[in-house]
Amino acid sequence: MRILLPDGGYRLGRAVVARRAPAEVPAQLRAISAALVAVGVVGAGYGFAIALRADAVGRHPISAAFGTSAPVTVTPSETALSLGPAD
Repeated sequence: MRILLPDGGYRLGRAVVARRAPAEVPAQLRAISAALVAVGVVGAGYGFAIALRADAVGRHPISAAFGTSAPVTVTPSETALSLGPAD
């Protein structure tokens, strides 16, 4: 990689590239950096998904008809449910 300076030289660019060579970075530091970048990307994705869902809820016909909150009644029951065929 050559970075041409106004005088036509490329020594400074070559020194900068050589100084940041990936082989000089310890493997543990690269692994930690990759993990932090991955966590950041996943977090940004979740944030974007939540923003889209919040916008969708604001435009939904049910929220337009009933508002942003609604009363809910939960009644516990003791009904047995089958998990599969009884052998």
